[in-house]
Amino acid sequence: MSLCVRKKKEGEERRKALLRLAFKVALGHKGGRKTSETLEKLKVYNVALGALRGCSEEACVSCICTENVFVRLKKRLKKIKHELDEAQIGKDEKARFLVKAEEMLGVAESLPIKAETKDCLMTRGVCKLPKCIAHNISEMLNLVEP
Repeated sequence: MSLCVRKKKEGEERRKALLRLAFKVALGHKGGRKTSETLEKLKVYNVALGALRGCSEEACVSCICTENVFVRLKKRLKKIKHELDEAQIGKDEKARFLVKAEEMLGVAESLPIKAETKDCLMTRGVCKLPKCIAHNISEMLNLVEP
């Protein structure tokens, strides 16, 4: 592996570690590590859902990449509801986070994202955007759960 590629990879790993640390600091360490990670995921999924909501109003609504990220996010939101049930936090706080997860799942279910073809619009050359937003959302999801 060349020095340039190695440095780029190290920089990317460092960036991901710093983002994870920033989320943990922002959340505090309520309820132990597993609970903290679950709440971290919920915050990232909220940001990803907002980005997908924007995609659903733009050119990305019919792209296969957006649909793939959309399906992944819905599965993760369902999984996080289960994790919140098992989290070791207060009843009121748990109820608040469960309501938030349920609301996010409802919003996700209502988005009109459905691919018209099995190709990425970017690779076909018909995408109207300079970069693939769905790929960036996917990378954001990978930060908390690869």
